[in-house]
Amino acid sequence: MGSFRQAHFASKQGAALLIVLALVVLLTGVSVAYLSRTTGDRQVAHASFSQSKVDELAASAMDLVIGDFQREIANGSSPTPSPLPTTSPMPIPTATPFVYPLSTPANIVPMRNPTSTPGTTPAIPNRIRSSVRSDSIASPGVPSRASAVSSTELSANGRLVKLARWNKHYLIPRQAGASASDTTPDPILGFTAPDWVILTRNGPVAFSTWNSTLKDSSQSNNSYCVGRYAYAIYDEGGLLDVNVAGYPSSATAAQYGPKGVSAFADLTVLGLSQTDINAIVGWRNYFSAGPSGNFPNFNFNANAATNYVNSVLSNTNGFMTVPVPSSTPNNMSNTDQQFTTRQSLINLLVNSGLSDAATAAYALQYLGTFSRELNAPSWAPTLNASDMRGDTGTTYAYRTNADSTTAINRSLLGVRVVNQFIRADGTCSCGGGPPPCDTQQPCGAPLINRRFPLTRLAGLGPSGIVTTANSTIVNGVPSVATTATIQRDFGLVWNGAPNYRWDYAGPSGTTPQTSIETLDQKANESQGREPNFFELLKAVILSGSVGLGSGADVAHTRTFVAAEPKYWNTADTTHGTSSDYQIMQIGANIINQWDSGNLPIFIGFGQDPSNVGNPYEIAGIKNLPYLSKIVFKPYWHKVSSNEKFDAWILPGLWNPHQNAPTPASQNVRVQLTLGTGTRVTVTATSPAATSQITATSFMTFSAPTFGPTPSAPKSVIISQSSGNVTQALTTITDSNFHRWR
Repeated sequence: MGSFRQAHFASKQGAALLIVLALVVLLTGVSVAYLSRTTGDRQVAHASFSQSKVDELAASAMDLVIGDFQREIANGSSPTPSPLPTTSPMPIPTATPFVYPLSTPANIVPMRNPTSTPGTTPAIPNRIRSSVRSDSIASPGVPSRASAVSSTELSANGRLVKLARWNKHYLIPRQAGASASDTTPDPILGFTAPDWVILTRNGPVAFSTWNSTLKDSSQSNNSYCVGRYAYAIYDEGGLLDVNVAGYPSSATAAQYGPKGVSAFADLTVLGLSQTDINAIVGWRNYFSAGPSGNFPNFNFNANAATNYVNSVLSNTNGFMTVPVPSSTPNNMSNTDQQFTTRQSLINLLVNSGLSDAATAAYALQYLGTFSRELNAPSWAPTLNASDMRGDTGTTYAYRTNADSTTAINRSLLGVRVVNQFIRADGTCSCGGGPPPCDTQQPCGAPLINRRFPLTRLAGLGPSGIVTTANSTIVNGVPSVATTATIQRDFGLVWNGAPNYRWDYAGPSGTTPQTSIETLDQKANESQGREPNFFELLKAVILSGSVGLGSGADVAHTRTFVAAEPKYWNTADTTHGTSSDYQIMQIGANIINQWDSGNLPIFIGFGQDPSNVGNPYEIAGIKNLPYLSKIVFKPYWHKVSSNEKFDAWILPGLWNPHQNAPTPASQNVRVQLTLGTGTRVTVTATSPAATSQITATSFMTFSAPTFGPTPSAPKSVIISQSSGNVTQALTTITDSNFHRWR
């Protein structure tokens, strides 16, 4: 019995021991797992913290470099409003955005450092500058503040940046025969790796030698090094955008010959084979072109080439997006694609299996993935009239007054949107983006955010609106001209029978206007809008160059335009209110010379006091020769026993739109558009035998050969209007006109 109890007690002790040991093992496992997890989390946290420090340092370095370029822009211009803030490389945001008129045209692009010899191409064409020690970049450039230590030198932790790594972007030319993956710059170029910029607690500081304060992390040491960065900057603005450039091999010369857009750029010039170009175009335009086959072996037949050309010519968004197939359950078509980063472009050309990857890698120095520019004009008057030896008063101080809201010739970037409206491209004037437009959105964008497309002129004709081809846009979509778009783009309204002319009615209505609005007048209209064609002309043609003659008072009435008061207001002795009529005449001439027809267009503008209730009619002038003078050469000669009087009449023709050719044209045909030629017979008595007419006894109606200055014409002879111009021609056939030349 006792032995049984002892055995039972021993078994209980053994079980307890096993339980304790199991708990110890379990606790040990939990502890080890906990310590392993915390150690791993600590490493992850440390790595994350270190990565955050690196990211923050990189972001700070990027801000510093961009800030230096912004300071360069400010240094090379005369900013308005002024003065510039001195505590920041960026102007402080204001209600009126800053504009930077250039001090010299060369400042339109960043300063290059090092500079190339004038007239030569830089060894590395795309490079602008890099961080370099003892940076002596010329003004307005800002030095890089780099220290005397190269990024290719070993640091204390044994790290460095090799030359090949500095060309991972393939923008530096590589040595001939290099493999596609070898990014080492061509040694002949003499590329020098950038130097390190040491970033201290006080910002970037250039050190010529080692300074022990760089490693002193004490709280009071502002020279402690918190990091370093180096950089090289390249300009991709002039590179071909591979998201657009290049066309398939099956495209015909008639399709790609007109060029016009970079989509028809010939990439074989860069060394790419046509097979690899097909691979790029097929990958990029798979949906819109519809090639057969798979990457990198796409096949383009005639239909695929036509599809590609049509997609390019119908693009309305600047190739900023790709077309997407209709979303139907059975439509599993692939879409077009774009290179969103340079790395994706490099990966396709170098690592995707093209037939000649080495040549494709060489072409990368000419290719980019984005190349767009703001198409807003930045014109502003650069001189006052006094600078051009003209008026010294304030009225024609164009440059001085360019930022005044009352000036006619404004700095275009200074005229800002005041009220929300929808632009012709379908975007909201305040904030951009498609409608509906937020009326609470702050305004202030440039009123003129893109140049006026001259293709819109094709919508105007001498007999009304031309609708044979797309000439304008409606909400960003190419469209034929309509009554609404013509009034929007030109302020013109067609006035049919019996007048057959265009009336300048402005943005609404049909009543001919008596003036052309200034840019600021348009900007402040409650129903905002973009300026039309004639308003743009008024804004950029110096106001002192139109509407003026030799004088408006009685003592100075000898002016060529005195007989046509619409071009000169004799009641205005200050500046001539008829300047708007001359602006309209210039615009009419441009419209007329755009088309290939022979008939002029007529534009009704202002009020004709001689025809109450009707406007003046302004006729466009074609690019054709005009009769500028008539030379009359008389002479006597004997026929049988009678003295006869004959004369040569020689017309002088001059085309005011072009220089006279050498030699001048010898063949001129004279035609009358109205009336019939009539024979005129004159009987004259022979002069005395002593009468002589020498070769210099010519009568000429050429203005330069006049003696005294002639008086102004009293009336306009055979004034033409829109109601009496026809295409009927009457040719002079009378034999007496055979002496015309």
